[in-house]
Amino acid sequence: MNRVSSLIMTFMFLGSIIIIGGIMLLKPDRIKSEVENRNLSQKPVISHQDILSGGYFNKFEEYFNDQFLARDLLIKTYTKLQLELNRTVVNNTVIAKNGWLMELPIASVKRSHYHESIQQVNELERFLTNKDISIYLALAPHKKNILAHLYPAHLKNNAGARGRQYFVNEISSKIHYINLNELFQSKYSTKQLEDMYFKTDHHWNIKGAHTAYQYIISQLEEDLKDLKQPISNFDIKCNNDARFIGSYNRRLFGLKDYDFEYVCGYFPSDQSNLISFKASNATGKVFEHMEEVFGRGINSKELRYSNLSSNDFAEIHFHYRNSSSNNLLILKDSYANPIVPFLAKHFSKTFVLDLRHYNRMNVYDYIEKHNINAVLILYNDSNLSGELYSFK
Repeated sequence: MNRVSSLIMTFMFLGSIIIIGGIMLLKPDRIKSEVENRNLSQKPVISHQDILSGGYFNKFEEYFNDQFLARDLLIKTYTKLQLELNRTVVNNTVIAKNGWLMELPIASVKRSHYHESIQQVNELERFLTNKDISIYLALAPHKKNILAHLYPAHLKNNAGARGRQYFVNEISSKIHYINLNELFQSKYSTKQLEDMYFKTDHHWNIKGAHTAYQYIISQLEEDLKDLKQPISNFDIKCNNDARFIGSYNRRLFGLKDYDFEYVCGYFPSDQSNLISFKASNATGKVFEHMEEVFGRGINSKELRYSNLSSNDFAEIHFHYRNSSSNNLLILKDSYANPIVPFLAKHFSKTFVLDLRHYNRMNVYDYIEKHNINAVLILYNDSNLSGELYSFK
């Protein structure tokens, strides 16, 4: 009987492996994990060199782990258990003070990590200065840096602010630095700052974004002619019936339930002087109407940050008929998305590039082609290196 039981267990075990393996071979591989917000490993190509070096087996292990059958279900079950045990860190997400969800803080700053991006910015400044083109840098305060007080005591050592300060100190003095961090820290209380950010996402909400827009345009006005005052006539669109699931909550499979996020977007009301508009996404698809780009998904039952502003388009063009003859180039990340349609209203032509998705020409050639006379780099202050600084 024991032998029969052992054989049955063995065959069941082998059968399970064969069935799972067969299903994994037949099912299409997933490209991206929405929960983890990353691309998943794909089946590695066999090469003689990789076999000999052992690299193929490491790649295949990563591929197997990423494409494992019911992988998300297993991770979700584990996540739920961790939350029920009141863990402070779950899936690289910090459950912080008053239930705020935060990024793991940066423990230390490696200055060498910023050298390439600082060099790229300074070289761009020299190019622009020689052509009498103004360059501005505005670093949006990332949630993990501006709201560092929310971290538990044992995670208080967040080096993000030191990284930002080193970066700013090393860039050329000819760059007009728009100090949003100083504005936020000096003018607003801790409670007011918390009111400017999503509790479950890594972005600011429209209150924080609009505050930054008003200050940025006031600083640009000091150097550029004929810019209007900050726009006061705008539509406020909200969807309080929707469930907002921020980027950090998606890591937790939406298991944290919140119903008090500020789920609104602000959009300029008057578009009567808009001559033309065009936006291209990462795949090259073109959109020629602003409502197809900004606030497009605001009436959805489940909302993300992009539904309240826009997705990360590779390139956007605005052309307005107004008193300003200035042409602005904005180099941006997702923090800038809610600000872009407001800034564009102040200029004749505004060109917006997200260098994570745009690769048709380098920034230098783009500036030459489009007769740019002002450049604004608008990234959050945790984006201080990487592909966003690939200007050449």
